[in-house]
Amino acid sequence: MLSVGVALAAEPEERTQVFAVYYEQGSYEITYKMPGNRAALHDLDSLLYRIASDATMSLVRVNITSSVSPEGTVDQNNRLAAGRNSNLRDRILRYHPEVDGFVGSIAVYNDWENIYQSVLASHLPEKDDIIDIIENIPEYRLNGSYQITSVRLKTLMSHNGGRTWEHIQKEIFPKLRRSLVTVVYTVDPDAVQPGVKTIIQRDTVYIFRDRPVAGNYPDAMQAQSSREESAQRDNSAWNVGEPVPVPVQDAPVAPLYVSSYRPSFAIRLNAAYLAALVPNLGVEFRFGNGWAVGGTYVHAWWKNVEQNRFWQTYGGEVNARKYFGTRRSDNPFSGHHVGAYGQMITYDFELGGLGYQAPKPNWGGGIDYGYTLPLGKHWGLDFSVGVGVLAGEYKLYEPIGGHYVWKETRNRIWFGPTKVEITIFYQILSRKRVR
Repeated sequence: MLSVGVALAAEPEERTQVFAVYYEQGSYEITYKMPGNRAALHDLDSLLYRIASDATMSLVRVNITSSVSPEGTVDQNNRLAAGRNSNLRDRILRYHPEVDGFVGSIAVYNDWENIYQSVLASHLPEKDDIIDIIENIPEYRLNGSYQITSVRLKTLMSHNGGRTWEHIQKEIFPKLRRSLVTVVYTVDPDAVQPGVKTIIQRDTVYIFRDRPVAGNYPDAMQAQSSREESAQRDNSAWNVGEPVPVPVQDAPVAPLYVSSYRPSFAIRLNAAYLAALVPNLGVEFRFGNGWAVGGTYVHAWWKNVEQNRFWQTYGGEVNARKYFGTRRSDNPFSGHHVGAYGQMITYDFELGGLGYQAPKPNWGGGIDYGYTLPLGKHWGLDFSVGVGVLAGEYKLYEPIGGHYVWKETRNRIWFGPTKVEITIFYQILSRKRVR
């Protein structure tokens, strides 16, 4: 009896891996400072290099889903989520241009479903109250002025004297400030490629099978929580997933250079000085972590000799500041700030009567406090007041018979307010590469 056997080729196996990249609050910069980012990006790079170089593997799609914690306004959160998507997409395409055309992105600016699932899986003392608020309080409502207000957010912020909000900010929100990169690819089980070894993917690589790309991933957060608890008991690496084939030669790993537009310096105009008829112009150079140094030059040259009127001054100021940012803006140079400043000024003020003239520089300095309000991507307002000392020599004179008669010379040491700012500024953005 003659028998014939027919071997049927197996269908390529579809696999999915999800990589989580986390962000600081209010930021879309990718940084190694966030736990797990270094390993996640290393493993993402390795997988994409492997797919590009391994004939047995084929890329299906790469999806980026970015989310934010909901403290800001809808517009601010939407911009922040879109910025995280754009930044991460740019990085992927910079080092893996071959995946262009396979990359899609979704920005989730208020992911209440994920918040809900995270609270359910948590051990927060106010867990039941939070669930009740999310289920029964609408997210937005029109007030009497037909303005949209975030009712649910305000209810959570005021609940239990603000303690509930503090717990949510500490335990829940950091897990929402992230981008999930979902890589879907196929592996042909019948194809054999020489020079392949098996390794285990380690640390912050969440592997899901048959999960919707654009859906929520509460299990990922639970897996991360379990990993953190496990790491406290044991310093060894936490292994997830099954062995994955990798070429023998080490896959190249892209360095973490991420381009993003950050404030570099600002041109400033003090409207309070302008109201006093003192033209001025300032610049401020802005560095990392909210630090800035700057200077302002003032020069008024008004005079009317026939009427014995003089309104003249020139001088300047240098200052250093620390900005603390605000949760409602992704601009670190916003919100409250404190600083120190030094001043030099000369002047000649006379309005038809007794005149005050300081032909030699008067010197001063002090500390200031203020608040900066962004008015968009480039424009903003800064309100600040400074208290310190101003000291120097000045002369008193009087116009008599077409001459200016000197009366006396005095020394002044003034303690008190020495600076007022209502400043309009335009900030210049530079493309910054963060490693």
